[in-house]
Amino acid sequence: MRELLNILDEKSYVALVGNFLKHSKLEFKEGKDGSWCHFKLSVNQEYRKKINNLNIIEVICYISRPTTQIRCLKRYFDNKESSVLVVGSLKNMVIYAVNITFLKTRTRLGFDS
Repeated sequence: MRELLNILDEKSYVALVGNFLKHSKLEFKEGKDGSWCHFKLSVNQEYRKKINNLNIIEVICYISRPTTQIRCLKRYFDNKESSVLVVGSLKNMVIYAVNITFLKTRTRLGFDS
């Protein structure tokens, strides 16, 4: 995450992902053995215009933990009890990679912790 935090400080990053949760389609994919999952946040067009200066259209976070904790995280986001994603961990979940896709160039940047 160090490279990512060089671009956006932690507070800005948390706010950015929090807003993604409010204005995005959330998709989950879980590994067959339940040892990993990732969630993808795709921003809707109306919100995309509001963050046009960043030109970010998609954020994918990869998470690695046991199945029961993955399901706990899935419920947490499905219910949208909170719009803030804590950088680093959430309910014992560890984010180990983040991909960000930019709208105009379709460039995808990846960040590993």
